[in-house]
Amino acid sequence: FYRDRPLARIAARKKFLVSRIAEVCMLAASALLYHRWHTLDLDALARLAGSCKFVPVSVDLAAALIALAVLLKSAQLPVHGWLLEVMEAPTSVSALLHAGIVNLGGYVLIRLAPLITTSPPAQAILVIVGSTTAVLAGLTTMTCPSIKTRLAWSTCSQMGLMAAECGLGLYALALLHLLAHALYKAHAFLSSGEAVRESQARRMPPSRAGREARHREAPAADRAPLMLLVVVGSEDLWYHVLRVPTISGVAAVICAFGIATLLWESDSNAALYLRNLGAAVLAVQLYLGWHAAILSGLGVASVRPLQPLAEWTGLCFLLLYLAQWGAGHRANSASIRRLFTWAAAGYFLDEPLTRLVTRRPPRHGARAVHPRTTHRLARQEGEAA
Repeated sequence: FYRDRPLARIAARKKFLVSRIAEVCMLAASALLYHRWHTLDLDALARLAGSCKFVPVSVDLAAALIALAVLLKSAQLPVHGWLLEVMEAPTSVSALLHAGIVNLGGYVLIRLAPLITTSPPAQAILVIVGSTTAVLAGLTTMTCPSIKTRLAWSTCSQMGLMAAECGLGLYALALLHLLAHALYKAHAFLSSGEAVRESQARRMPPSRAGREARHREAPAADRAPLMLLVVVGSEDLWYHVLRVPTISGVAAVICAFGIATLLWESDSNAALYLRNLGAAVLAVQLYLGWHAAILSGLGVASVRPLQPLAEWTGLCFLLLYLAQWGAGHRANSASIRRLFTWAAAGYFLDEPLTRLVTRRPPRHGARAVHPRTTHRLARQEGEAA
């Protein structure tokens, strides 16, 4: 679409380069697996990987290459720029891309779960890159003024969380996440035309009672422990009453941090607090129910995550939770403002790839520049054409 637009051409070049590197990784992994086991049948590969007592180096390397290919295809940092810039395409195309195509990496990981599980290096790559991307992209999402750009950063963050879930062995959770994300993103993009009306409604002055309630609002950093108790208690109830398999500790922590935000702005109003608490408890039950359904109905099993990777993921999401809380309750803090200045600039991570595809290498010793460089380079390229 729109081949005459310089920004669209830059996005296409980035996508072409990243996709070709990912395909080379997949071809190399396929060659290694075929050389070792003389088959590329997915069921046979899963069976052979599950029966290995000692994982050969070639299989370890193949799993790591598959993990790298999935991360490249899923727009993980620092090769995420193409996903943000394909917003040049029509909104319906963006909906198809974010709700379907970019999710394919997750399905590859789930389909090859027995192979990925046998390779600690592949799991480490997925967890470290995925959780870091989820945190950094999640913070950037909070700074985006454009609704479509915000959704693009959100997709980048969600794909990072999906990769981390697969690296931790939480394949049932990853499948549930992919299905829910596809439905949400398709609806979000196709209804983005309502963003102006919703923004106008949010700018309406609040009532006097609302202003007083907002003034009395108390810090809510302690809501995560409360939701963790709800998740653990609900999990224990499901296990003893319905004999449903339990979820891992890191999955409970991720769920608690995500749902705790529902309780942040309801301390000063008892009715609102009870309503949000009920919604949070219901969300936990829905999550546990869908988790059980996927485990039993689709045969997607989860495995015990490696302890160091679980600790890393828990720390990342704790930092994300505290940063979000600080943005809402300590917005005037110098450290918070400095953090979100970097977040709004995308941490300057896309600049090297932008300069590479525009064939304008930076001068030696040049300092990092703002992401508006992409637009300036596109304008210069358009004038040259």
